Amino acid sequence: MMDGLLWDNLRDLGILKHYKMNKITPEPIMKIMTGIWLAQTLYVAVDLEIFTKIALGKNNVEQIAKDLGIDKSPVERILNVCVASDLLTKENNIYKNNEISERFLVKNKPSYYGDFVLMAGKKENQSWGNLKQSVLNNSPMADALKERMQDSEDAKMFIKAMHNNAIGSANVLSKKFDFSKFTKLLDVGGGSGAYSITLTKEYSNLQAIVFDLPNVCSVANEFIENLNARSKVSIFEGDFFKDEFPKGSDVVLLSQILHSYNEEENKILLKKIYDYLPENGILIINEFLLIKVF
Repeated sequence: MMDGLLWDNLRDLGILKHYKMNKITPEPIMKIMTGIWLAQTLYVAVDLEIFTKIALGKNNVEQIAKDLGIDKSPVERILNVCVASDLLTKENNIYKNNEISERFLVKNKPSYYGDFVLMAGKKENQSWGNLKQSVLNNSPMADALKERMQDSEDAKMFIKAMHNNAIGSANVLSKKFDFSKFTKLLDVGGGSGAYSITLTKEYSNLQAIVFDLPNVCSVANEFIENLNARSKVSIFEGDFFKDEFPKGSDVVLLSQILHSYNEEENKILLKKIYDYLPENGILIINEFLLIKVF
């Protein structure tokens, strides 16, 4: 790993002599701090379509540099960091994708995860950069996200990224929960429609509605069309706090929604869903949780 290599270099330079007699070192802190270096290297490699080029046979420094129209030196550095990060292998100056990068970082594959990498890597999309202000003001980062969703290009980038992130979970959910007893899914804040598309393909009895903001729904429409899901999945534009839910659903999905809002807002949303569902209706929550392991 890049941070491991940095740590070895510092040790070789003697900078860590101060810690030589003490088993407690700042290494764990340093690994956290330098993690952004690896993240940005991955972002650049995906943005330059390095893994896709290698998959297509352009697998040495000269070929990739020529294809990109840039100098060989930075290309070689990026490639070697990817080797050190176990994303590529190198033998006789020939680079190859490993199993992970071949599956998740080559464009046009169904399992492609690059849109998420690109979204997270762009500085203007790094909401965590506002963490201090959010902590000081006790303001959810969802406020900034909602503002970004008003811009069609920002919305498209974010929703494509979330689609990458949702496909695997949607497949797992289709196996973990039996939807055969239900007729219509309301996918609240459904983004690209990844869950709705996956679940309705798995269950012939199930229809789905993706309920989200207008700019988000325009992106969802593209996914629904491209994945031939128009007969099973429909779109409903609106704000799920302000607008009434479309009628008729007996199962509601909240996937990665609650963590963006405060306790009071979540109570309002959950009460709204409770009042909306029929007597034997079901709410499914997929969420980030902070847990303490004893």
